[in-house]
Amino acid sequence: MNLTDRLPAYFLARALALSGTGLVVMGCAYVALYPALEASLFEGSAHLTLTLPALLFVPLFLSSFLYLMLIFPQRELKHFPRRVQHPLLLLLSALNYVSAIALIHAAYGPSLVAATNPYTNPFAVGFLLALPAGTLSGLPSRQALALLGGANLMAWLLLQPLLGTLFLLQMLSSQLLVYLLFNGLIHEFRQKTIANTQLAQLHTTQQLLESRAQQETREAIARDLHDELGHLSTAISHNLNQYCYLNQSQDPLLRNALALTQKMATQIRSLSHNWQAPVFDVKAALLELAHTIPRPSIEVDTEGFDGRCSAVSGETLFRVCQEIITNSIRHSNASQLQIMILKSPSRFSVSVEDNGSGQNGLQAGKGLQGIQARVSQLGGQVDMALTPEGFRAQLTIPCV
Repeated sequence: MNLTDRLPAYFLARALALSGTGLVVMGCAYVALYPALEASLFEGSAHLTLTLPALLFVPLFLSSFLYLMLIFPQRELKHFPRRVQHPLLLLLSALNYVSAIALIHAAYGPSLVAATNPYTNPFAVGFLLALPAGTLSGLPSRQALALLGGANLMAWLLLQPLLGTLFLLQMLSSQLLVYLLFNGLIHEFRQKTIANTQLAQLHTTQQLLESRAQQETREAIARDLHDELGHLSTAISHNLNQYCYLNQSQDPLLRNALALTQKMATQIRSLSHNWQAPVFDVKAALLELAHTIPRPSIEVDTEGFDGRCSAVSGETLFRVCQEIITNSIRHSNASQLQIMILKSPSRFSVSVEDNGSGQNGLQAGKGLQGIQARVSQLGGQVDMALTPEGFRAQLTIPCV
C-alpha cells in the first residue's frame, strides 16, 4: 500500500506546499545568519552557543513537520472520532521553539552584538520563531496555546532587551498567521473525515430507499400479473380444454391455442415470482460503510450468503449493524469489529463482536433500545452483552 492510499491526497499536497514555504523561509533566515556564524568562529565560547542551536533547529524543524504530514493523519484516522494526544509532536515543537530562541539570542547576544554583524537582518532571522507555530496546529488547543504563550514569554525575557518590542510583536503576529494556515488544513482534514463517513451512510440510506421503492413497485406489478393476467390465462385455458373435451375436437388450431395458453400461464407465474426476488445487497452496503470508517477495523462475513435480500430485511440488518458500529465508535474505543450474517430459509442470524474496553453489565441507551424495537417489530430476538472482552450481540431476524 503506497502513501497516497493511506493518507488523503489533498492533505499531502497542501501540507507539502506549506512545509516547502517553511523551508524557503528557513533558508533565507540562515542566509541572513551567515555573517554571525562566520564571526562566531573567531569568538571562542560564542562558537558553540550559536552553531549548536543552528545545527539543532534544522532536524527539529524537519522532524516536526514530517510528523505533522505523515504520522499525525494516520493516528487521527486510526482513533477517529476520538481526539488523540501527540506527545512526540509536543516535544518536537517545544524543542524547536527553544532552539530558535537560543539561536536568535546567540546571534544578537553580548558576545556577537549587531554592530559586529551589520549585514544580519534581525527580522529575517526572527522568522525562525514563526516556523514552529505550524506544528502547534496538530496539538489540542490548550496545549498549543500554552506552548505558544510559554515560548513567547521566554522570547520576551531573552530577546526584548536585545531587539526591542516591535521585533517581538512582529514575530508574534507571524506565528499566529502560520498557526492559522496550518490549523485550517487540520480542521479541513477532520471535517472531511467526518463528511466522508456521513456521506457513505447517506449513500447507503439512499440505496435502501431506492431498493424499497423498487421492490414495492415490482411486487405491485407482480401481484397484478398474478391476479389479473394469471387468472385470465387460467380461465381461457380451462374454457378451451372444456370445449375440446365436450366436442371431442381434435382441431390442431384449438389444441395449439390451448398449449400456448397453458404456456403463457406458466410464464406469468414465473415472471411474477422473479419480480419479487431480493433487490438489496446488505453485504455490499456494510462493506461500503466499513471502508469509510478508519477505526474500528470492520470485517463483514456472510458465510455463503451473497448478501442479497428484500429491502425490508436489508434495511433492518443494515440499520442494526450501523447502530452497533456507531455505539462501538462512541463508547468502546474498539480497534476490531466483526459482523457475521448467516441465512437460513426462514431467518437471518447476526453476530456482532468488538474488542472494546467494556465493563460487566450493559445499560441500553436510545440506540440499543432502537435496535431492540426494530428487531421485535419483525418478530425477531436480540441478545446483547458488555463484558471486559468487549461488546457482543446475537440477533435473529425472520426473512421478510
